[in-house]
Formats: sequence, structure tokens, C-alpha cells
Amino acid sequence: MTDALYIRDDRSLAQFVERLRGVSPLAVDTEFIRERTYYPRLCLVQLAAPGVLAVVDPLAVDDLGPLWQVLTAEPELVLHAAGQDLEIMQRLAGAYPRVTSTRR
Repeated sequence: MTDALYIRDDRSLAQFVERLRGVSPLAVDTEFIRERTYYPRLCLVQLAAPGVLAVVDPLAVDDLGPLWQVLTAEPELVLHAAGQDLEIMQRLAGAYPRVTSTRR
């Protein structure tokens, strides 16, 4: 059974991040608003890992730091058309995930 989570507060995010530690692979996708802004504004983070699907509402969560720590650590990340996802991760987390390979 796969859990489906909607994360909209710091406590739920902290619990979810603990669940993700050491999990690999981890699929990540972001959605954001870019119109009428100098930088993209993150609006949604979608994640999938074995046994769990989650959406994180960054407009409701005060501190995304724990999520960025997990994503820029050592898990194998699966990203599709990752250019914009990586751009927003680097800007908000201050680091890129470690890239080991790319496939086109």
C-alpha cells in the first residue's frame, strides 16, 4: 500500500523528512510561478519514494530547510526535465543535489 500525503505544516514536513532519510530512489518535481516575478516562486513540491507519494505546499510550510537537506544529501534523485527544478533548488537550498549521471 502506498501512502499519499499532503504536507502543509512544519511538523508534518519534519515527520516526512525523517521517513525519507536513507530512502532511494526519490522522484522529485516542482511547480512554480514565474510570471511577473524576478525569480520563480515555488508553489508545489511533488515527491515519490517506495511506499509513499507526497505533495508539499511551500506556501503553507514555514521552513523547507529539512526537505532541502534531504534532497541535497546522498539519495538517488529521479528528475524529468530537471533544469528548472535544479534552478529553484539551488536558489532556495543554496546547493544542487549531487549529480552522478544524466540520461536523455
